[in-house]
Amino acid sequence: MNMDKENYLTELEEYLDALTADEKADVIEFYNEYIDDAGLETTDEIEKRLGTPRQLSRKVLADYSIKATDIESHRSKKSKASVRSNGKMIWMILLALLASPAAIVLGLVLFAILACVVAVFGACMVAALAVLCAFFVLMIASFYVGIVMLFSSFTTGLFYLGCGLMGLGAVLIGFPLLYWICRAIIQGIANFAKFLYKKIYKNRRQGGNEQ
Repeated sequence: MNMDKENYLTELEEYLDALTADEKADVIEFYNEYIDDAGLETTDEIEKRLGTPRQLSRKVLADYSIKATDIESHRSKKSKASVRSNGKMIWMILLALLASPAAIVLGLVLFAILACVVAVFGACMVAALAVLCAFFVLMIASFYVGIVMLFSSFTTGLFYLGCGLMGLGAVLIGFPLLYWICRAIIQGIANFAKFLYKKIYKNRRQGGNEQ
C-alpha cells in the first residue's frame, strides 16, 4: 500500500466538503486510478503533477461548479444559470486560479477586473436606486396632490394624477430592468471566468502531456 498516496487522497477528501458523498467518492476514485496509472509513488511526485491537496481540491470544486451551472443553464428556459450559481462559480474559479502558482497572475487579474466591475456597477446601481426612489416619492406626492386638486381644479388634478401614473410606470419598469442588467453583467463575468479557467487548464494539460 502506498501510504503517500493514501495520505494525499485523505487530505484531498477533507477539502471537498462542498460535494456530496457520491461526488467525493467519484473524485477520490478517479485520482486514485490516475496516480496509479501515472506511476506516482512519493508525495513530491504527486504534488509536482497534481499540486497540493488544497490546490487540487479548489480545481475540483471549480470544475463541479462549472458543471452545475452548465446543467442549470440547459434546464432553464432562458438558458442562463441563476445569479447565485454564477456567483458561486466565479468565486470557485477565482480560488482555483489563485491556488495555482502557474495561474496566480491571471487569478489576480480576474480579481482586479471583478473588483473594478463591482465598484463601478455598485455605484451605478446606487445611483439608479436613488433615482427610482425619487420617482416613487414623486409618484406618491403627485397622486396625493392630484386627488386633492380634483375638487378645486379638475384639469390640474388630472395633470398631477398623470404625473403620478408616469412615476408608477417608471418604477414598474425600472426595478425589473435593474435586475435584468445585474443578471446580464454577472452572466458575462461568469462566462469570461469560465473561458479563462478552461483555457488555462487546457494549456496546462497539454503541457503536461508533452512532458
